[in-house]
Amino acid sequence: MNKAFLAVLSLFCLPLLQHSCVAPVDGCLDPLSANYDLSADQVCPDSCCIYPTFALSVNYMLDTIILDSALYYNNDADSYFRLRGFYMALSEFSFQGDFGEEFIINEDDATINDDLALVFYRNASISPGSVRLDGVLLDRVSFHIGLPSSLENINVSQDYSVLSTLRDSMYLDSITNQFYEVGFLLEVDSFSKSAEWFHYSNVDFTTEYEVSYEIEQGNSIRLQLNIDFLRLFNEVDFQSQDLNARLEDAFNLNIVEALTIE
Repeated sequence: MNKAFLAVLSLFCLPLLQHSCVAPVDGCLDPLSANYDLSADQVCPDSCCIYPTFALSVNYMLDTIILDSALYYNNDADSYFRLRGFYMALSEFSFQGDFGEEFIINEDDATINDDLALVFYRNASISPGSVRLDGVLLDRVSFHIGLPSSLENINVSQDYSVLSTLRDSMYLDSITNQFYEVGFLLEVDSFSKSAEWFHYSNVDFTTEYEVSYEIEQGNSIRLQLNIDFLRLFNEVDFQSQDLNARLEDAFNLNIVEALTIE
């Protein structure tokens, strides 16, 4: 074999040898993920893809003003109250748009059927979970007010980490062994300054809101949730003897209209 042939052969083989020595790069190859890696050669092991977060900024309102827990307010019944605390369970989020319909997912891109977010007074935002939306426009958001339907008769010993907060005795009806899904801490006596919790279980509302949100692939989605307590407490007499029942009736009648998303 002459030297000229060997020289030509080496010119072809050297790049192949060099390429074979470079290890392939692992990375997330899903363009809808938050860490999509265009330079990766192969799918990373152990589900390294991170999906965009869905978050709701929460505003606690009295009509058009931000609610101040240090102040008393009058409602439409000319009855005054001071909101000292509040919580509410939201679950079963779904999203509709030009991509079709999608739901909250986990790290493995599998749908979560028992997604749950807890709104607590003064919390500025909540993050129900991650999303994978293949489209450019989100036009509807749906969710359930209350616990997920599959957890309505939950045993408190069940291993479901999101409910760990509700396992506190304040959020649990020890008689029925059910979680309270909504609660108000109200002060209605400006002389004693005493406040009382009003808790409710068996809350069951499914609601849908129109939005207009352009989605950029891989970016988190943040919308604004407004809770209007003036509308929620419409016509409630806070000095009535049956305040607990009146609040429950008001919640059932007004909660869907008292919430807005934008």
